[in-house]
Amino acid sequence: MFRPVSALLASAALALSFCTGSIVASEAGWHIVADQSNIAFVSVKNGSIGEVHHFTAMEGMVDSHGAVTLTVPLVSVETNIDIRNERMGNFLFETAKYAEFTVKTQLDLKAYEAMAVGARTRVTLEAQLDLHGVTSDVDMDVFVSRISATQVIVNSAQPVLIDADEFDLGAGIEKLKEIAGLDSIGVIVPVTFSLLFTQS
Repeated sequence: MFRPVSALLASAALALSFCTGSIVASEAGWHIVADQSNIAFVSVKNGSIGEVHHFTAMEGMVDSHGAVTLTVPLVSVETNIDIRNERMGNFLFETAKYAEFTVKTQLDLKAYEAMAVGARTRVTLEAQLDLHGVTSDVDMDVFVSRISATQVIVNSAQPVLIDADEFDLGAGIEKLKEIAGLDSIGVIVPVTFSLLFTQS
């Protein structure tokens, strides 16, 4: 379930790096504006009941050399139910052992043209997602929009589908099912995101 979020986050970080390269070959880096950004994922229980969750904290940057890093603390998961937040952290993400997930990539900033303010482009990005002790490559389809000389928004163009089993989260999902008395919790999780980056 978590991977979707990671994936989503990965996509945003990559998009931002693309955007920075597209905007200008500047020596200044770009940083995510956490309180104006969002990463959300959907869980489906008992086959037909969908619920939307999100993360309340994140850090991300793209440096002048095109190195992209995005970090999300797993304890910041928000499901709108306190006990569920706690159970997801303890049994699914295992935050005592895996405090955060990260997304990294390297871009050649000079490979992109300058984007005009108001311009928008769609691009498929590749990233490396490190979640729950597993690192995997993730492709993201995103929109990159330059809204001002120093701000870029990266949005998912379509939901990113994440397989929780790929990140060894299956046992955690089974534990959550048992505790909540559910028949099923889907292991394929859709993730969406909207990330605002600003130039330093």
